[in-house]
Amino acid sequence: MEQGSVLRGAAVLIPLVRGQEGPALLMEVRSLNVMQPGEICFPGGHIEDGETGSVTALRETAEELGIPPSSVRIMREMAPELHLSRMLVHPVLAEIDPFEPERLVLRREEVSCVFTLPLAWLLSHEPAVYDITDPEDKRIPEKLRRYLKNYSRSGGQKITTNYWEYGPYGIWGLTARLLIRLRDSLKAEETAGAERDPVPGMAAADRSGGEVPGNEERTV
Repeated sequence: MEQGSVLRGAAVLIPLVRGQEGPALLMEVRSLNVMQPGEICFPGGHIEDGETGSVTALRETAEELGIPPSSVRIMREMAPELHLSRMLVHPVLAEIDPFEPERLVLRREEVSCVFTLPLAWLLSHEPAVYDITDPEDKRIPEKLRRYLKNYSRSGGQKITTNYWEYGPYGIWGLTARLLIRLRDSLKAEETAGAERDPVPGMAAADRSGGEVPGNEERTV
């Protein structure tokens, strides 16, 4: 593969649900049997021939979580993000309605478990930013260092990442970038005084309290 070339695309669904704490995002914890084991992600996968990003996101969500397309309302297709593997990832924002956690059927070979991340928490917590060029740097949180063991070193190129810890879960890399884009979009729409909620039930959430990486420094 030529340096700088982009691999075939993938798509992920960013699922909005009504959780116990109000509007929330449904997050996956990857199985220990797949690449990037134990990491936090959204349902998704490679775009197959003849598929759009939305079709792929719906298919993968049904396969990984057992949520039928009839329970998913596509809200918008967001601009694609470039993964550190040079794959272009197409995020699809959608509402899951009805959301019935007890009826989820996880594909255990891919998904260990799921949890909900309240939008109110996301809007009120800024991510930390870490230089992960040296994945053994003790200034990097232990949980993030464990994730980094599954990746090759950067070859001297400086790499940084946004990072949150929500309970036992560490969120970084592409997933963190997508969360930041969603958060910033919601805040911008609120500031602009959008006539309708960009996310159903968003008005009830308590709000208190990306560029493609370059050659010399990358944010993952």
